[in-house]
Amino acid sequence: MDSFMLENEKKAEILESLNSDDAELKRETITDLLGSPIDDEIIAELVECVKDSDKGVRDAASLTLMHNGNPNIPAFVVPLISSEDISV
Repeated sequence: MDSFMLENEKKAEILESLNSDDAELKRETITDLLGSPIDDEIIAELVECVKDSDKGVRDAASLTLMHNGNPNIPAFVVPLISSEDISV
């Protein structure tokens, strides 16, 4: 199996975990992304995690987004500024 297939499988696994109902799995997945290069699709899912009902998931997602070097992150985060949810 070539590295492109492995990367796609890993990305699919990450996205599946970020969309899980299991808060612990989400937190672990998000923490594993800290310091890793992430693309726009994963950033979009992390931004959704910032709105999660679990405080640990929200905190992990925020931390990962703040400490990642992808220059597209601000464009994904700016819409959250007008959120009615004070925790966001």
